[in-house]
Amino acid sequence: MIILVSDHAGFALKEEILNSGFLDEFDSDIIDLNTEFEPEDDYPDIAQSIRYIDGYQKAHIIGICGSGQGICMALNKIPGVRSGFGHSPEASRMMRLDNNANAICFGGKQQSLEEITRILKTFFTTQFSDLQRHHRRVQKLDKLGNITDVNN
Repeated sequence: MIILVSDHAGFALKEEILNSGFLDEFDSDIIDLNTEFEPEDDYPDIAQSIRYIDGYQKAHIIGICGSGQGICMALNKIPGVRSGFGHSPEASRMMRLDNNANAICFGGKQQSLEEITRILKTFFTTQFSDLQRHHRRVQKLDKLGNITDVNN
């Protein structure tokens, strides 16, 4: 499953990705969480809407806002989401390989569609590492999301 989520500033890029047909080659269900442009869509609100999708933790999530940073921060607040900014194919490979990232974020006007599709292809085709140190670190990341007392 591929989930796309964008705020008002990322809506045009999200539509461009969807309309390019690029995602069709991955033979996945594609869920677009905001099909209508709404000038008041804020990234914290739209990001949290993924919680209502069964199995979102196992999906590939594409988040887009103006800079790509706000949506990334918002997605990382959601249990089971590990998100990073997709600034290059190598960065997307490393976030999948080492961090088991399931979300990648982009800035609405910062990268070309051609560049983004190269980054996404790497992200979608890279598997999480079998190295124990990476599993240990991801478990620690997931635990951070459950800490409510700074003394834990």
